[in-house]
Amino acid sequence: MTGTAVKNPVMSAFSLGKIKGLVKREYLDHKTGFFLVPLVIGGLFALMSTISLLMGRFNLARMSVDDDITLGLGDHGLEMLVDIASGTLGDSLEPILGSLMLAASVPVLMITPFVIVFGLLSCLFDDRKDRSYLFWKSMPVSDSMEVMTKFVTMVFLGPLVILGIATLLQWFILVTAAIALGVQTPLPVGTILMSAPYLSLPISVYLQYVAYILMVLPLLAWLLLVSSWAPKAPLLFAAVPPVAVGVFEALLFNTHYFANWIANRVEMRIEKPGLRTIHDESGRITSLSTEFDLTSIPAALGNLGETLVSADFLVGAVIAVALFAGAIWQRRYNV
Repeated sequence: MTGTAVKNPVMSAFSLGKIKGLVKREYLDHKTGFFLVPLVIGGLFALMSTISLLMGRFNLARMSVDDDITLGLGDHGLEMLVDIASGTLGDSLEPILGSLMLAASVPVLMITPFVIVFGLLSCLFDDRKDRSYLFWKSMPVSDSMEVMTKFVTMVFLGPLVILGIATLLQWFILVTAAIALGVQTPLPVGTILMSAPYLSLPISVYLQYVAYILMVLPLLAWLLLVSSWAPKAPLLFAAVPPVAVGVFEALLFNTHYFANWIANRVEMRIEKPGLRTIHDESGRITSLSTEFDLTSIPAALGNLGETLVSADFLVGAVIAVALFAGAIWQRRYNV
């Protein structure tokens, strides 16, 4: 008989069941932030958009492009959309629609950072406050599994629910706006609805989100560590030490390396559409191209791959692992 370990399928299923239970518990604890608030905001935004359409006041996602042009129904915007849909300006309809759909869902997506930050700060702190950790310590669940399940649920799984609600809002506004515009304008509605990036946009956006999360991983791990030991007001304990380090560095050495390190990671790294336009003398757009397609899954995967092999990520990952270990140790021995 060899010494090769045989994986027990019963134990594997048991471990998977424990993880599912922990994930479900975290989702229920933070259901308001992940589901109810985005649903209410998305519903209100959809209702206001519908009312605007019925009143004839809907202006299709007026957004700046290249800081000097507006994509809307005015300022030659309608003519531009007709030309794009008919192929006059090239095969650019899908990225344009992706940009407009993403802009329509911003009110829902902007909830995500608040839910993550306050969720991480409260997940371990609340367990200590209400002493519910005693129940989980009596269960066959390791501290490392519990802590990391909380982190993965808060940072990677919960935002998928918000993204799902945002995607439904995008689809609703696209369809209702296209139908309303098709009744009142020469816009080829069928071409628009068939060209919309219904699935590629949310997949690409989530991949871009993951790439960003990997860059801010040590900062999120710091929030989790603070949640595991802060005696009260975890937000205060999370903010004061970094601010103090930055102030002391500036006063003692007249440098800002620590503050710049944090700022460079927090700075949004998701690529922007990068639309470029050429106009004729009347101001009408005659050419349009995209430097980065928000609906392109390969481009998003490329950005994620570049992040994974970057020195900034590798250094941050080492710091994050140390902070995770600290949170697990604190959970195991000092609650």
